[in-house]
Amino acid sequence: MRKEVLEIVEKIEAGKVVLYPTDTIWGLGCDPFNQDAVDRIFSIKKRAQDQPLILLVSDLNMLKSLVYKMHPKLENILYFNERPLTIIFKKARKTFAKGITSQSGSIALRIVQEPFCKEVISALGKPLVSTSANVSKSPFPKSFDEISSDILENVDYISQYHGQVGEDPQPSLIAEYSAKQKELIFLRN
Repeated sequence: MRKEVLEIVEKIEAGKVVLYPTDTIWGLGCDPFNQDAVDRIFSIKKRAQDQPLILLVSDLNMLKSLVYKMHPKLENILYFNERPLTIIFKKARKTFAKGITSQSGSIALRIVQEPFCKEVISALGKPLVSTSANVSKSPFPKSFDEISSDILENVDYISQYHGQVGEDPQPSLIAEYSAKQKELIFLRN
């Protein structure tokens, strides 16, 4: 597995687009600071660039380094949460390639749970772009075998590690933390 992790990291650092298993479904990924790679993901998915991409991080510390402020209650939720949960933060601390943050500057981040994916991000030392491995508006693939040839033929590297996807894989929940209401507001359950 370590050899596969290093291979994927090498491809990402070289500006390539990779197909890899996440803690939810198969994803397309790249370096979020590399504009050409991010643009290729939008092209491969045939997705409008006004629909920002999610970033995966390896742990709470990496997440906290990317945002300005986190309410202690949200930090506790993320620390103890076991289900894949993407949180939208109002503003990113770093400048990413166009298409990662929204026009208002918000950013979507998720602490990945899957061990292989977590190891890739840790070895990379920075967040990893994650978006479902499907053409926009098409159903997301529930297994590797359901990934369309359009996707398979256009990525630069396909992970040989296929992860341990559950019986009914689903995209992550997406929520925003409301400091005013002191609760998560779910945008996708």
